[in-house]
Parts: sequence; C-alpha cells; structure tokens
Amino acid sequence: MMDNMLPESAGSDMVKLETMATESRTGTDFPLQASAADADMVKLETMAISKQIHEISTDFAVLVRVTASVECTQRHSLDLVAVLDTSGSMGNDGKLERMQEAMVFVIDNLSDDDRLSMVPFRGTRNDHARCPPTVMSAENREKLKTKVKELQSADKAGDDPGAANEAAKVLSQRAPDEKSSHIGCIIYLSDGEYIVDDVISKYPIYTFGLGADHSPKTLQEISDKSKGVYSYVNNNLEKMKEAFAQWIGGLTSVIAINLNIKVRTHEGVGISSIESGSYESSFNSYENCFKDQVGTIQINELYAGETKNFIVYLTVPAEGKEHLVTVNGSYKNGKNDTIQLGESKVFVERPNERTTSNEVVHSEVAGELARLQLVKDISDMAENGEFDKNKVQMLWDKIKKSINGRNAPEKTMSDLGNAVSVMLGEVEGKGFFMSSWLTSQKWQRSTTKGFPSESGDFQTAAMKNMLRIANKQKGYHLELKDKLKTTSNGNNITNSSLVDVSNHPGWSKMEKALNVTMLNIMQDTGTTSLFNGASVEEMRHAANRYLYLAIVHTSVLGSRCNDTANICQVEEKVKSLEAEKKHLLAALQRANTTIVELVKQVEDKNTFADNLLADIANAKAHLKTCGQRVIMLEAKVREMEGIVIDEPMIN
Repeated sequence: MMDNMLPESAGSDMVKLETMATESRTGTDFPLQASAADADMVKLETMAISKQIHEISTDFAVLVRVTASVECTQRHSLDLVAVLDTSGSMGNDGKLERMQEAMVFVIDNLSDDDRLSMVPFRGTRNDHARCPPTVMSAENREKLKTKVKELQSADKAGDDPGAANEAAKVLSQRAPDEKSSHIGCIIYLSDGEYIVDDVISKYPIYTFGLGADHSPKTLQEISDKSKGVYSYVNNNLEKMKEAFAQWIGGLTSVIAINLNIKVRTHEGVGISSIESGSYESSFNSYENCFKDQVGTIQINELYAGETKNFIVYLTVPAEGKEHLVTVNGSYKNGKNDTIQLGESKVFVERPNERTTSNEVVHSEVAGELARLQLVKDISDMAENGEFDKNKVQMLWDKIKKSINGRNAPEKTMSDLGNAVSVMLGEVEGKGFFMSSWLTSQKWQRSTTKGFPSESGDFQTAAMKNMLRIANKQKGYHLELKDKLKTTSNGNNITNSSLVDVSNHPGWSKMEKALNVTMLNIMQDTGTTSLFNGASVEEMRHAANRYLYLAIVHTSVLGSRCNDTANICQVEEKVKSLEAEKKHLLAALQRANTTIVELVKQVEDKNTFADNLLADIANAKAHLKTCGQRVIMLEAKVREMEGIVIDEPMIN
C-alpha cells in the first residue's frame, strides 16, 4: 500500500479540503482550515471527536467525510446489464407488466453514451430478448423496448441460478477501451425464493426483490458480494418503476470513480482501525513511533450529491505534537482524468492536564459513531439469525443514552429511531426492511425499502428528480406545501399570528413518524393502500393536511400562552388530536372495506345489465323474424283466398 501513496503536495482546482473539530456540545464547529485549492466537484473534510488530548488514547476518533457536488456537469457513461426474472411466478399479480414498465423507463432515461444488455432467465421462451451491450441510439431504444414488451413468463415457476454470472461474463468480454470508458454494472430482479450459484463478479450487482415471496437474504448476499445494494418493492407493485427511477437517477450521476483516500499519521500516532462499512480499507503495520503509518479507503464510484463518512480510530500518546494526521487522495472525473486532492490536516491541543474542553464532543462525529454502533448491532443479529425485537429496543435505548447518542444531531437520532420503529413493526418475518436498511447503511447509499417515499436515507437530488419524472408530477413535499397554503375552509392563511411549523425540526419528525405508522398499518392488514385505487402518497396528503392544520392551531395557542395552565391545555389538545388521528386511520380502513364491497356490487350490477341488454337484443331479433314470418303467412293466406274465389263452382 505504501507504493501507491500520493505526494503530499498534490493540489487540485476541483476539491475543497477542510479540517473541522468541535467547540461545544451544541455542534458549533471550530474555525475551518482550508487548503489553497478551492473547487466544487468533491469536498473532503476531517473532524476530530475532541479538540484536546491530555492522556494516552487507543480509540481517538477522527471522521473523514467525502461530499460530491450536487451539480453533475460531466458524468461517467454506463454499461448496464439487466438480469430479468421471467419465471412462471412473474406472471402472477402483474409482476411481469410492472417489470416491463420499469425497464422501459430505464431505457428512456439512459443517455446516448450509455449501453444496455439484457439477460432474461434461460428456458423461459425469451431468448429473443438477449442482446449484447447496445448503444442507446433512437433506433436501438425502440428495438430494446419492443423486446422488453414481448417478454413472457414461463409456463411454470423456476430459476436461472447462473444468470448473475452470465451477466458478469458479458461485461468481462468487453474490449479494454470499452471497460475504461464505461462503468460496468448489473441489475438483478427476482420475485423468487431460491439459492443461486455462488456469484463471482467484479462488477456491482444491484438486486431488486419484487413481491412478498422473494428471498431478501439471497438478494442481499448477491449485492454484498459484488459491492451493489439490495432494494425491494412488496405490497405496491406499481412502485417498481419508482424504485428503478431512484436507482437509475443515482447511476446516471456518477461524477467520480476510483476515489482513493489516504490517511497518514505522524510521529507517535498509529491507526487502531478504520470503520468504512462495506468499502475497502486497509493500513500498514505500525513498526515504530518514528515512521508514519498509512491507511487507505477505496470508493468505486461517487454519485452527485452523495456524502460518505468514515471513522479512523487513532492510538495517540499522552504527550506529542499537535499534528496527528494528514488526509489526501485522488479520483477520476467524467473525462477519465486523474484529479489529485489537496491535503487536510488534523490538529489537537495537548494540555498537561484535563480541562473542561476535554468533555466537548463533536456532534457530527458523535452522530456517525452512534449510527455505526446501531448498524453493527443489527448486522450481528442478522448474521446470527437471532433478531429479537426486545433486544433491538434495549440496544437502541442504550445507544440513545450513550455519550454519542446524547451529543449526536437530532436529525441523525430521529432517522435512526424511525428505522428501528419500522424493524420492530415488520410482520412478514423475513426481514425485508432490515436487509435493505443494512445494505443502505453499509454503503451509505439510498435503497428502496418497500416504497421509494420511505427511502430517504442518503437519497440524492438526482434520485429525487428522477422520481419526479417517474411520477410525472412535482415532488411530494413541494406539492404538499403548496396545497397547505390554504385552511380547511379554502381561505388563504394570512393571519400573521399563525405559526408556520413546516420548517420546524419537529415537523419532519412528525411526518416520518406518520409514514412509519402508515407502513405498519399496510403490513398488518396486507393491503397496498388505505384507499381503494388511491396511492399511498395521495392518502398521506389528506392525513398530513389534517395534522398540519391541527399543529398550526396548537402552535398558535402555544405562542399566546405563558402559564402552566395554558401549556397543559395545549398538551391535552395535542393528545386529543393524536386520538383523533387514530380514529381517522381506523375510519379510513373501514371506508376502504366499504369501497371494495361497493365496487363488487357495481361490478355485479354491470354484469346483470350486460346480460339484460343481450337478452333484449335477442328478443328484438326474434320479434323481427316473427314479423317477417307473419308477413309471409298473410301473403300466403291472400294467395289462397284468391285461388278459392277464382275456382268455378261444381254442382
């Protein structure tokens, strides 16, 4: 690893480097120390858990953070291989149609420089759809979409255990210039529960589970081995396109690849460990206190707007220099040029004795340590097959009470708490959410966890924008805020005494808690929506509007009262509103059942009406035939009467 060290003097006009520590428990940062290089593509920051060290430490935490610019002016081209499950089970519940719709969306949103290859399951009457990496010209797009629309499910359920390796082979057989100019990746979609061949792929495989019968353990194992992520869509299969939209939104915004971070310690300081999740990291052996130690962290690709946090634990002597570590690195941009990162240095004060500053903990570092602890606890349970809800709750309570939990940012703890609530509320027993959440946390990358709207962790602006395109409407939060500018009677909110709580930290916490409640209700009842024929987002609009007005009302009351009695009244009002919310949700469920029954009755009546119309049509045809026969008989009678009259009389 030492041979690959980058020169300390390497600078760049593409990167801004900052060193940060903490000044108080409220999260106030130290003054920033930035390099001369100042750019907007990638930002590298380092933050120490404390700004002072006065005694020996074997686990002094330093956070290394990499943040990519939201703007994506030059991205890397893709070579995408889609492994499509076309087994017999995909013919159930409209799964094949949902997959076809999602794949057409992907084809439409790849750029002209991207290429797509498709690998349907073998033995499923779909060999015509197999194709090598194909450039996304207008003509080829239409050909590929036709192939997708012609996919058929097999006559019976089955699997293709070698499909993932076949896809990897397609990418491996590319020419050297194709490999260097295009990022190779694989999407693997399945609704089955079976064991696949041992996957051997140096290309990331992004797995998608479709429906409640797929095996999250199998798909997560495939993605983990290949450095991909696992997502799933269970109840609402119509959201498959949105799940693909979030994923393709990230892949089509890669602005940096082969990101190599170097952490170099200085005299007397050693590296104890590097917590990098699923990203590769290493450090050379610590030989003596006079030789620098070097650690590395490898990031294969970085999406626009993504942030990656890594913790480096240091062994620091009680006495020594203030300069602990220097961090730098390099990456390749969209033009495949190697960009050298400037260096960022971490300094601490070295007092002879403990001071009050020793107790200060950097909030961002504390938040990352709390997140890593929860991920480790849940991961250990998942690997041992010993997921116990009571134990999860106990571990989470312990984290919240720890020094890191107490000092972590409120949003960090709120997001983690919401994830714990969903895991505790899962009823399938297979751990769909847990598996997807773990892969998301270990890669610090957004995954679809049942619904794209429930997948906000690590979601980038490019992903959100692609979701808007998939929905053909404005983003949910923007649309909701626009709608909530009016009161329940339709009048504009113009009273300056009203308090706008939409930007208050408690608002987002309440909104996420409501989302968790909705998800749990749907999982408990097995329904895809609390409104028949209405989406979850539409349902939330109505419920959130109700809660918004309720909270505004209580906020106004709170702003006008200063005594304990009035505060108690407000608290009672909030409790009352919470009870009303439960009754509202119960009423929504009852309404859904009633609507289903009414729809069934309407369908029965429509069938009766159709049969009646058919009988009337038959009767009319019969009457017409009878009329014609009557005319013929009348003519015959007249003819016979004429014959009798003309015949001479015989005496």
